Amino acid sequence: MSGTELIVAALVAGAGAGITEGTTGVVGEAYRGLWQSLRSRFAARGDGVVALPNPPAATDGAALTEWQGLMARAISESRAFEDEEICQRALQVCEALKSSGRGSTMITHSKGVYYGDHGTQNNHF
Repeated sequence: MSGTELIVAALVAGAGAGITEGTTGVVGEAYRGLWQSLRSRFAARGDGVVALPNPPAATDGAALTEWQGLMARAISESRAFEDEEICQRALQVCEALKSSGRGSTMITHSKGVYYGDHGTQNNHF
């Protein structure tokens, strides 16, 4: 996974898990830290906060895909993926989400998907 993919994945996973800048605890701190580092990086380039739109709802697939593309381009153009602090903060978000049991899964264009623990599923197509 590239640095850009890691950063975008952390932002999307955090947003999909309902994490906001007002969320408390380890997950909230990690997510806020990532956003703050990105804002600082973009502000240093003169892009400012305008370059960091909040992600759309995880249920809006088209808007989320567009947002991911915009963020990936902005991260690549600013070379934020080379910033060790930003990459470390992205990893912290992913690790915090994993250890907290929070996270998001987006499944599209699928049939017969089972998601969860200890269940049974019978499909007849």
